[in-house]
Amino acid sequence: MQQWSITEIADIVSGKILGVSDIIVEGLAVDSRKVKFGDLFVPLVGENVDGHQFIADAFRNGAVAALAARKAVNLPQGTLIIVDDPLTALQSLGITALQRVNPQVIAVTGSTGKTSTKEMIASILAQKYETFKTKGNLNSESGLPMALYSLSDDDQIAVLEMGMRGRGQIAELVNIAPPDIAVITNIGQVHLELLGTQENLALAKGEILEGLKDGGLAVLNGDDKWCRWLSENYSGETLFFGQTPGCDFQAVDLTVNETGYYSYTVKTGADQVRVNLPVAGKHQVYNSLVGITLGRYLGMSWAEILNGIASYQTIKGRQYLRECRGAKIIDDTYNSNPDSIRTMLELLKFHPCQGRRIAVLGDMRELGSQEKDLHLLVGREIKKYNVDILICNGRLAAYIGQGASEMPGQQITVFYAMSNSDVLSIMVNQVEEHDVVLIKGSRGLGMEQIVHDFCKGN
Repeated sequence: MQQWSITEIADIVSGKILGVSDIIVEGLAVDSRKVKFGDLFVPLVGENVDGHQFIADAFRNGAVAALAARKAVNLPQGTLIIVDDPLTALQSLGITALQRVNPQVIAVTGSTGKTSTKEMIASILAQKYETFKTKGNLNSESGLPMALYSLSDDDQIAVLEMGMRGRGQIAELVNIAPPDIAVITNIGQVHLELLGTQENLALAKGEILEGLKDGGLAVLNGDDKWCRWLSENYSGETLFFGQTPGCDFQAVDLTVNETGYYSYTVKTGADQVRVNLPVAGKHQVYNSLVGITLGRYLGMSWAEILNGIASYQTIKGRQYLRECRGAKIIDDTYNSNPDSIRTMLELLKFHPCQGRRIAVLGDMRELGSQEKDLHLLVGREIKKYNVDILICNGRLAAYIGQGASEMPGQQITVFYAMSNSDVLSIMVNQVEEHDVVLIKGSRGLGMEQIVHDFCKGN
């Protein structure tokens, strides 16, 4: 964690101090409700909210200072650093923190699996190196520099998640944190509302390769045709991971036990090593292959790598398992798209279950003109995942229910809801002891609130 004086910060961001200057800043915050004592509050200006309105709240909650735009008016009393633009100033702080620590940067992007892959990479590399990772999903133009401020002087490697919704956003992030190694997990059907086609999506993801440092390494999914397509225009070193022949790190002889935990043999060069995954789901095969690829590239032994895989743990909102009211809840509420929803439905299918399998599925947003057809398709496929009860949350998710109901021989009970509170009421009445419940939907639905309210008091 960086600890800079107000004077030092003002110098970095070319700002003017109003108020006390002999203050040490211990952290950054962009949400006044989450401010901790010693933080510098950064008021961001969005489409609907101007963070400058909450500077006074931030001071009351413990912020020792705040940035403020030169054009802002009615500013409260307290130590302020006046800048041209708070977001640009925040990015300057992140850039400076990264430059001072100077770790090797591994940037991770992809349509699905960014966070879980980042966590797997960090779990493996931490067996040999002082490894920093972005917490949660600090993967945006404001989240990334906030994460970088948390770097410690001892960090040797920084594993950074990079997200996007449109063209130019990954380019902005690699300008903040130029990677030594870039990882693309996959390129699926997401953000089509803004980008239109998967080719445009691939080009947007490919900006991470354009931002690689000279001599940098690209680590790409060799089973993904769009990753292969991007590699054709990248002249630097590339390593492919996947199941298809020709991958530098290939997973073969996959087996899955009755609880959905996969084992496989990874082949690379003359080595063939058996890998047993500590968490369920076939997608973890790919996540672990990325970590293995990086571990071997960075000189780690197989023993260190396997220990790192064994140490891997999921995080809240992403395949996070908890028990509530006698039922098992699989919380994968962070986001949703057609590929990730199939992944989690497979996990639900294999999870040990003495009761019924219940899928609570919300809208998959940002799919553009294909949104109806993609929701219907998920519904038509749902029978193969042994789902007993389907609860559809939202206007688009209703098409999942429609697709499920259209299939011949379908015996799934389908419920429809238009809000999280509606879903909660259905769950309270339907979920019984020993059931296994998957809860998943797009970020804008905030379906983690369903998990919180259903599990309240447990």
